[in-house]
Amino acid sequence: MMLAAALLAVVAAKAALPDPPPPVADPPPPFARMREGGSGAASPELQEARGHVRLSLERQDSLRRSPPAPPRADARRGEGDRRDGASRLSDARWVAPDTDLVAFLSQTPGECLAKPLGDPSLVEAGRALFRSALTLGGPAARYGLSCNSCHRDGRDNPHFFLEGLSGAPGTADVTSALFSKTREDGAFNPKPIPDLAGGGFRDLEGFIRSAVADEFQGAAPEAVVGALAAYVAALTPEACTGPEPQTIARAISDLGRALAATDAALARGDRAAADSLFLAMLQDLNRIDERHAPLPALSALIRARGAELTAAREEADRSPKKGRKALKRFAARVADLEAVLSPAAGDSLYDKEALSSRLTSHINR
Repeated sequence: MMLAAALLAVVAAKAALPDPPPPVADPPPPFARMREGGSGAASPELQEARGHVRLSLERQDSLRRSPPAPPRADARRGEGDRRDGASRLSDARWVAPDTDLVAFLSQTPGECLAKPLGDPSLVEAGRALFRSALTLGGPAARYGLSCNSCHRDGRDNPHFFLEGLSGAPGTADVTSALFSKTREDGAFNPKPIPDLAGGGFRDLEGFIRSAVADEFQGAAPEAVVGALAAYVAALTPEACTGPEPQTIARAISDLGRALAATDAALARGDRAAADSLFLAMLQDLNRIDERHAPLPALSALIRARGAELTAAREEADRSPKKGRKALKRFAARVADLEAVLSPAAGDSLYDKEALSSRLTSHINR
């Protein structure tokens, strides 16, 4: 009865709930133009391939921003429609055509995260930022590509695929002008995405700094680079957990861990890292919201929490001390949110049957 009353109250208040401002990144620079002339000139075939990538990215962006298309009785339905439905879920935006979407969205490879030797809050900050599309900056931020998109749970990703950028699934051409104006080498040369567990980096911070700046045209603060390096350094094969289910409990846990890392960043006066973490938490909430698309009342409740988190971010920008107080209030609201969302998990897109039905509906419309 208490849950029913809470849901009725949410429905009644839905019209008054403000939509939280979306995470705002610096406007991404335009796609770099292909070099003309010289030994590094791109061939017509390569330019055509890059054009396919651009169209694919723009289509992904359109799917993310626009409502579902109206039914078309004369259209041939199939896997493309199923993929369109999955593309509205951030976790499935970059998958190969033959991927079992329900299996892919229902579990992850599992982390290989060992107990850190240094500051655990720094590792947790890196973990949250690893999953944030805004960390990479540039075109990647615009289209929602995070470190975790290619390296799920810090591992490889045999299902990653972007037409024109990937050869076989699980590969990517990291010397492409589409994501960076500095790395284009005039050749289509996709390489297997590596598993980050196990290390082997001579200069991990330098590697990450170069990946963000050169590979993705971003400009991560040094505090963010350091946090990412701390997280990747803590990944080791001996700590691998095996596949983990994607559940609302795990999603809320991820949000709570990011929240604690944000509080620690504010406590040490690291405003740059804290602000990046606030944006990462907003994206965590967005992914939870996506999974509750069939439940508008709960989606409205999640968005209300997003508005509160945005307000806490603004408080932290004015004063780290006030920001920490706002975060403490928000932490209590997250606990309340979990209490409401958990009983409805069977009707959300965390449930395999509900997810399969949702994806199938895009075929049969």
